[in-house]
Formats: sequence, C-alpha cells, structure tokens
Amino acid sequence: MPTRKECYKPGQVVPQTGVYKVVHHRHRTAHHSSLLRGTKFPLCKKCGEKVRFAAVAPVPYAAVASEPARPHLLLVEEEPSVLATLTWVLEREGYEVSTADSYSQALGLLSARNYDAVISEIDLGNAGQGIALAKNAMHRSPAPVVILSVAEPDERKLRKVLGLGITYMVMKPIDLSDLKGVLVRTLLRRADTLAWSG
Repeated sequence: MPTRKECYKPGQVVPQTGVYKVVHHRHRTAHHSSLLRGTKFPLCKKCGEKVRFAAVAPVPYAAVASEPARPHLLLVEEEPSVLATLTWVLEREGYEVSTADSYSQALGLLSARNYDAVISEIDLGNAGQGIALAKNAMHRSPAPVVILSVAEPDERKLRKVLGLGITYMVMKPIDLSDLKGVLVRTLLRRADTLAWSG
C-alpha cells in the first residue's frame, strides 16, 4: 500500500484498492473516499476541478494478490448510442468493458468467463430477458455485481427485481455519476466478501 506521503492527481490510475484522503484546496475541505485499484482518480464531483489524493489505508481483506488489475464489466444495452456512451465513460474510468446488444450475445459472453459486474437493461429483447440474464449472472460463482437499468418501472417489474436480490437498480436516462459511484462501492464490497469467503 502506498505511504501517507504519496499523493495522486485526477486521471492517474489508482495503484491499490483502499481509502484515500481527498483534499480540495479551493473549498478548503477534505474527506475520505474508497477507490478501487485500476480505476482512475476522479475530479471533484461538485465543481469538476482537480483535487489531490493521499493514501490512508487499504480496505480490509479486499486487496488480495489475485485481484485483477482492472475490473471487467459486461455491459448489455440494445440502444447503440447508449451502449457506446456508457462504454466510453466506463473505459475512461479504468474498467475493462465487454459489450452485448442482445440477450443471446450477453448469455454467450457470460458463459465464456467470469465478470466482476454485469450492467443490463431490464427490458432487453422480449419482456423479462434482462431479468433472466440477471438470474443467470447471480447463479455464477463467484457472482458478479448485478446492476439493472429501467426506463419505465412498474409494480410487476419492481417486485421481480426486489425478489432477485440484485445489487442495484438505476433509472434511465442513467446518471453517470451515480453509476460510477455505485460501481466503486459495490465492487469494493464484493472484493471484501470474496476475500472473507476465500
């Protein structure tokens, strides 16, 4: 783990999963943030300006030797422009991203290897295929983080999603800041859980 004296700037790759002190000189404020190894140090969420990061401590049990350099995501979206935008944003954050634009393609990719997270729309192809994909993902070992997006939620869909016990659900259009924050938090939690069980 880097020492307390080592500082980092936005855009640099996070060298180690851990807790970092965030110092914002303009606002004269400081807080702590959990960041995942392989992602990038972000800009200030409030004003977009650069801030300074200093390592504080590793996340317990999460920084294991087998942890990949970059978390691998499976992104499933039928709308080409949305798929392209999300892929671009997430790759800039330091993630490795595999994409699919259909249920069958996503199922093939999911069967071929393990992913750290699966992000899919609920209304994929025929009704319920996004939920079917989520079920399939959650039965894998180790199970990935599963995030479902929904444009027009109704009581039936929400009931199914809640019954699955998925990691998180986001509304369309997707708030990118929310999605990025959710990914970091849930991937950290997953790494910690895997380390405990391993």
